[in-house]
Amino acid sequence: MSNTSLLVSTLKKLLKARSVTYRDLAAKLALSEASVKRIFAREDFTVERLEQVCAAAGTDLFGLMQLAGRRSEAPQYHLTDGQEEILAGDHRLFTMLHLLLRGDQPAQIMREHKISKVECTKLLMSLERLKLIEAHPENVVRLLVPRLISWQPDGLLVAKYSETLRQHFLSSAFAGPGEMLRYVAPRVSARARQYIGRKIQNLIRDIEETVDLEFDDELPAKESFGVLIAYRPITSMLSFEVL
Repeated sequence: MSNTSLLVSTLKKLLKARSVTYRDLAAKLALSEASVKRIFAREDFTVERLEQVCAAAGTDLFGLMQLAGRRSEAPQYHLTDGQEEILAGDHRLFTMLHLLLRGDQPAQIMREHKISKVECTKLLMSLERLKLIEAHPENVVRLLVPRLISWQPDGLLVAKYSETLRQHFLSSAFAGPGEMLRYVAPRVSARARQYIGRKIQNLIRDIEETVDLEFDDELPAKESFGVLIAYRPITSMLSFEVL
């Protein structure tokens, strides 16, 4: 993908995440909707026009370039075996990393989780030695790893935490606002399974990109949000045996 195509693709993702339609853009740019669609299809942007569309998406050209740069990186990032081993052996250290990855700041972590500045600094220094963050004075940190990390499927962290996290996540009745639980178990062909698998992978990428687009935003009222997606061939879970 060329640099121009990457910028335009990233801008389209950003507009979609912000629910800005071509019609909305047309009104802001004093153009017809057809003209806006044509500009995107041909990737025919002047710098001035690109800046105008960025503004409509709530960013600027520099911010768009940063987002495009992150999208051009490898889609998945794994910790090393050594990093996972240390984190798996220190629950508080792993918790600190988890909170930083989701966007919490050290001051917020100290306040909400009732840990002292001394302990916070100690944990941050340990994460810095693992080359996961860069610690600065006054407990200001810069992440050295992507916020969206894929834990090693057969690694120590998955072995230690997967069951606990799964039970915690599924303990909800999924009946509240913003919650949904659907289960389907149809009989489908191998071709249909492959198609469904591709659709789910695309959905996962869309979710990750939407989350990534919001990391640097100062949007109010952010809250943790979980998504669990799983699919596999199954046999019937029901039987006629008396339990």
